[in-house]
Amino acid sequence: MSKIKKYQLNRNVGFYNFDTGLYETRDGRNLTYEESLRNKWKCDKCFETFPNFRNLRNHKEEIHSY
Repeated sequence: MSKIKKYQLNRNVGFYNFDTGLYETRDGRNLTYEESLRNKWKCDKCFETFPNFRNLRNHKEEIHSY
């Protein structure tokens, strides 16, 4: 029996490519380690990126709540 998730988290973690030495996102961008940490979480409505979940949650409460 599979469990249905109530909320979907948009974690945008880059995957390390050993050939280039950079992190690749699903968008195909190449990032350094610092850039991948800054862009870890992504808002599903406006696609803005955040370094941690707390900032993403505050953004959703302030900007996208009605």
